[in-house]
Amino acid sequence: TAAGRTPSPGMFARCIKQVVCDRQSVESLMKVVLVQTTVGDYRQAFVNEVTQRLGDSFDILCGKEYFYPSLKTGVVGPRVFVIAKNIFLFGRRGLLQLGVHRRAIQADVAVLEYNPRIINTWTVALLRKVLGRRTILWGHVHSRRGSDNWLRSFQRSLGTGLIVYTDEQKQILIDELKYRGEAFAAPNALYSQSEMCPLDSPDRRDFLYVGRLVPDKKPQLMISAFAKAV
Repeated sequence: TAAGRTPSPGMFARCIKQVVCDRQSVESLMKVVLVQTTVGDYRQAFVNEVTQRLGDSFDILCGKEYFYPSLKTGVVGPRVFVIAKNIFLFGRRGLLQLGVHRRAIQADVAVLEYNPRIINTWTVALLRKVLGRRTILWGHVHSRRGSDNWLRSFQRSLGTGLIVYTDEQKQILIDELKYRGEAFAAPNALYSQSEMCPLDSPDRRDFLYVGRLVPDKKPQLMISAFAKAV
């Protein structure tokens, strides 16, 4: 976790409330729409927290399947709407989502995936910029290759703010990339602090991996590192 803290699923909700709440009560919140490719079941705690904090002022619009088909939407909730038709292009390197544009454009605040491969992030963010509406991008500060590029820089310029996953990424965004919009850090936590129970025993020689067994999760690296540690 960032800076040695244990984040909670509510940090994203607090970021959104900070964005839209200026002197407003929760009851008078503006309409916020979050558009995601998919929302995996590991984010159920996040969905529950946001729904509890923001209520009917918050909608999540998503599709059924991610770029890699092993990740599918699995969360449930009264504000989760699996209405997007995900159309993958160029060998699943690009994505166009149908069925989300109107609500995302009309929202007082739209939170979009910060990913140049998603076409509707470009179209919605560009139209909202022309209309002068607040648009927050949410994602990693760098690409998976660990670098920045002109596409990511241009996409950043279309939003009024950016939510990244760690305080370190936020500092990179401000100090290295010279971002001048609203910058927030909301660690992508899956569990609340009360659910995390560290073991005090010195004889910890086992671990449990929970996740998809796919190369990009690097389970083999975890096994090798654990073997060296013990």
